[in-house]
Amino acid sequence: MASKLKNAEYSEDTVAIAIDSFLTALTFPFTRFSLELFTKTQERRMGADARLISHRGGFLPIYMQFKRPSAYPEDSRSSIIRDRKDLAPPLETSPNTLFFALRRKEPDHADYQHNILYKLRQALHFLGKGDAFYVCPLFLDRSAYRFHVHISALRRWFQPWLHPFDLGNYNLSFGDQVRLIEEIPIFKKHVSITPHAPVDNHRHKYSFTEQGKEICFHSPLHVEKGFESFGTSLANNIRASYNITDRHSSSEMTDLLRGIINRGEIGFELDERKLLEEYGWIDQWLQLGDFLLSEYSIYQYALYFHR
Repeated sequence: MASKLKNAEYSEDTVAIAIDSFLTALTFPFTRFSLELFTKTQERRMGADARLISHRGGFLPIYMQFKRPSAYPEDSRSSIIRDRKDLAPPLETSPNTLFFALRRKEPDHADYQHNILYKLRQALHFLGKGDAFYVCPLFLDRSAYRFHVHISALRRWFQPWLHPFDLGNYNLSFGDQVRLIEEIPIFKKHVSITPHAPVDNHRHKYSFTEQGKEICFHSPLHVEKGFESFGTSLANNIRASYNITDRHSSSEMTDLLRGIINRGEIGFELDERKLLEEYGWIDQWLQLGDFLLSEYSIYQYALYFHR
């Protein structure tokens, strides 16, 4: 019997564009928070306006690695299906199991993309600021993905209370705005998975049901925690960060960046001394975001709170 592997009909870049389009809608001034891509590429697009960020008193970094899924049907003889069935109790495999594989290490890279994302998350949790996770759609078909993105955008015309970017005429509390993020339809159609352990090769995968449940890490280890819909993951990060975030000085933002570089163990690929001595704090973060995106396809977002 053939394995009947099915691959998504779109790229990781397509996922990044779709998610970024909806995150951009959260940046309208009547919301009390925003999440914006923060790299040198973004700075070039925004020009001098990017430097106005210094007046906001800092931000918290959120790192995302966008993936596209593949799938095996329940009757496949693939190791993905066997692993899930062999666990006790067995995990759901009907009608299909979605999964994504870890990326190979490039010859000029010192570590795997997965390990960089994992170390970033470990550093951020130690420092008590920000998060890092995978984001993967629950669709294989490009037209189905496009349809759900389109419907998610159109629903704001008919049910504006479901979308925080349509709430300019409503007097909603911060908690209401955050809760509504979880209701954005397209966010519900993406699973969020936190990298839970380092690896010494790329031959590992995360699998899950078509509903984004019952996550399994192969070589098989059922991951009981660290997964949820993207909307829930985003909302939980905003809730957790809002009460502990105050205005940060430029030196505090540089200290945070230094802590991420050192504890995230990415200093070996960055000229840390040059970065910290030759750039102002905004450019330091822009350079870090550019490095992570160009070298590892990890997107650096800045979570702002508008007091």
